[in-house]
Amino acid sequence: MASDMVERVAQAMAAAVSGPEGSELFRIHWEEFGPGYIDGAIAALKALRDPTPEMVEAMKQHIGPLKIMWQAAVDAAIGEG
Repeated sequence: MASDMVERVAQAMAAAVSGPEGSELFRIHWEEFGPGYIDGAIAALKALRDPTPEMVEAMKQHIGPLKIMWQAAVDAAIGEG
């Protein structure tokens, strides 16, 4: 069974292709391809294990609650920080 985060990432990946979660198209797409998205989500999360220099810098600049630091690091990784 996938963790909550793996499931969230997998569903976000599927929604990017099929349309919003909860839509009929998403449901059909998820039923057909869900396991592949789980594998992709695990791979994506494994890639986050080794932060980029930009992620490390973002975390340094947002010292405080861990959640805020992590969000800043991920924002930097996706080019929004």
